[in-house]
Amino acid sequence: MNSARRNARIECGRQIGAGFLVTGRKAVTCAHVIADSGAAPVTVTFPPATVAVAVPARVVSHGGWGGRPTGSGDLAALGLDEDAPVAPADFVPADAAFGEPSRKPVAYGFPRGC
Repeated sequence: MNSARRNARIECGRQIGAGFLVTGRKAVTCAHVIADSGAAPVTVTFPPATVAVAVPARVVSHGGWGGRPTGSGDLAALGLDEDAPVAPADFVPADAAFGEPSRKPVAYGFPRGC
């Protein structure tokens, strides 16, 4: 993804994290971000939209993250209650993921104050 347009800001209770839009109504984030989803609503915004609208969402799949540093599955899929105001991410075919020069994956979140 070469554009921040698909980046999502996920809020759940006191947690704020990053994610990205994969379809018009599905986003992916880290499971630890939505750990309080049983008691707190999940909302997704897409900055830097000119008008950042919080879209309500629900957890549709949880990777099994249990909070331990050595655990696996810190991944969650969210279902948005309405269509996102941006286009989903464009992915390359799986067989195009490797090449010369090799690609370097980069991920980042939302620092405090954003």
